[in-house]
Amino acid sequence: MSETKTKYDTEPNNNIELENVAEPKYESELLNESETGSETERFWFALYTKPRSEFQAELQLRDIGVETYMPFVIKEKKWTDRTKKIKEPVFRGYIFILSSEQERYVAVTQKAIVKAVSFGGVVATIPDWQIQNLKILLSKNPEYYISDKLLLGTKVRIIDGPFKDIEGIITTEKGKGQSLGVTIDILKRSVVINLTENYVKKAPDQKIPEKDNKKYYYKVIEEDEPEETNTIIEKDTEQE
Repeated sequence: MSETKTKYDTEPNNNIELENVAEPKYESELLNESETGSETERFWFALYTKPRSEFQAELQLRDIGVETYMPFVIKEKKWTDRTKKIKEPVFRGYIFILSSEQERYVAVTQKAIVKAVSFGGVVATIPDWQIQNLKILLSKNPEYYISDKLLLGTKVRIIDGPFKDIEGIITTEKGKGQSLGVTIDILKRSVVINLTENYVKKAPDQKIPEKDNKKYYYKVIEEDEPEETNTIIEKDTEQE
């Protein structure tokens, strides 16, 4: 699958050794989009970081009291004389924050931050459920790849197994088999895990089959089920 590189993707990941980093605390709350415009209402935003500065951005934002989510996975790196576990950012050049408008203005003044993600000069927010899906998926530290497009397939909710409660897209790609994708719409990117070696099927309506770590049971989300969409809240006054 082709990968479109941006100016923020041209540098390698700023890997960081696990033992040298304090684990951040994430205490996000559900967003109430009916209160859009409130000075204290908090939304999920995506911010561009400077190249190889994702972890520096996280520390700077936390130092000023802004709640952050920097998706990462833990990988082992081997050298001739040692092996260490390191944290690698999932989305190079991005960090997510849960903040008010006033906090966002302060956040983008930090040295490691470039600006907020926007479209046509308008800052966009991310639905809370998309962030929660990503957190659940990455908490399992799966093997994954990044798709630089929105996936087409069957929208499902996983109801059993290690990825329970995730809403994502079940899709089949030539040469890759069956996959589960979790998308962050405003980035137009999906975190995809390959389910080729696992058995995937639609769960019965009444009885969930006996648990099996090699099986993921899901229910199709009906077309008429309300779906939260991205919220455009304000014209962006920040300049590069």
